Amino acid sequence: MTPPAPLDTIIVGQGLAGTTLAWHLIEAGQSVLVVDPCNAVTSSRIAAGLITPITGKHLNLSPTYGAERAAAE
Repeated sequence: MTPPAPLDTIIVGQGLAGTTLAWHLIEAGQSVLVVDPCNAVTSSRIAAGLITPITGKHLNLSPTYGAERAAAE
């Protein structure tokens, strides 16, 4: 059995912030481990139901906003 590879970062919690941080670190070439208890009710699970119409650094309207809003109504 080979020992596990060393990690650059361990993130505790895979909510919106933990997931985003992990994604950016992986894109930057870091090795990442995310630990999450997978609770049934968390703020990120509730917030995931929201629609964010403005996206990107230029604050553009999301191209799918119209369809997402219609589906949510």
